[in-house]
Amino acid sequence: MGHRRLWSLVCLAAWAGCGWPVQPLRGGAPPPATSGAASLFVLPDDGGHVILDALAGARRRAWVEMYLLTDGDAVDALVAARRAGADVRVLLEPAPYGGGDNQTAYLALQQEGVDVRWFSVPEGLVHIKLLLVDDTTWVLTPNLTTAGLTRNREYAVADRAPADVARAQAVFTADAAGRTLEGDAGTRVLVSPLDARPRLAAAIDAAQMSLQLEIEELSDADLLERLLAARGRGASVSVIVPASDRSSGTDDAVARLQSGGIAVRALPSPTLHAKAMVVDDVTAYLGSVNFTRASLDDNRELGILLDDDAIVSRVGATVTADWARAAAP
Repeated sequence: MGHRRLWSLVCLAAWAGCGWPVQPLRGGAPPPATSGAASLFVLPDDGGHVILDALAGARRRAWVEMYLLTDGDAVDALVAARRAGADVRVLLEPAPYGGGDNQTAYLALQQEGVDVRWFSVPEGLVHIKLLLVDDTTWVLTPNLTTAGLTRNREYAVADRAPADVARAQAVFTADAAGRTLEGDAGTRVLVSPLDARPRLAAAIDAAQMSLQLEIEELSDADLLERLLAARGRGASVSVIVPASDRSSGTDDAVARLQSGGIAVRALPSPTLHAKAMVVDDVTAYLGSVNFTRASLDDNRELGILLDDDAIVSRVGATVTADWARAAAP
């Protein structure tokens, strides 16, 4: 076994907090950026297998709340955890936008005795990408799809901070029971439609020197004006959007930002599905929340704000490298 692969397995056993070995499902990965209680993975660079290995290696619980679950290896990983004795629970969006289909995964998991349920919100989508694996919460930008795990630009944070894990667990249990979730800004975890908008707005407003944004969808009028205000007070603001399949709202936002002097580029490869922001090289946002009104105000979404030096540095370096590969939109 190569040294890089061995290191990956050692790290995963430690993150799980249980000491159990896990079985690899896909190829090797470099050590993650780790600082404090959190570890960062950048996809596709580090390999989506790190997520699948964590799920398959669960020994106490593997709880998943997900917009799209269509990757066969992801289903197999959950089945492996179930057969190993873990408490496996899955919440899925019943009607993903654009025709995505969770039905195959739902039936396969149900057949294996997994507690799998449909969950919906009144005015939006269950767009969250959340895993609770033993004593770790995973805050993801990718869905559990083949593209999300192997091809797209994505980020995943494995967070072991007890308060963050408790907050993520509260989200899952409230949604599973159909209860109203209450606000709690005392953790690094942010939730739509509860507190994501004010906390992301505050992060943008804090920018004094630089703000790097790499995002799939961008159209919310208030956040756009805050980005322009950051540029107006002298911060260097750069925005990366997808090179193809952009929404009309994102195209309109690009024109608005450019007219206000903000530099915008489009990333041709890998396909940009991430939602990431770095403010003044000291704070990073990662999560499922796009900068759209629906994502902030209607959908169930989850993200995290981090100030861990190693993680912020790696996100910033990745966005900078993507900027160098990107071109005019």
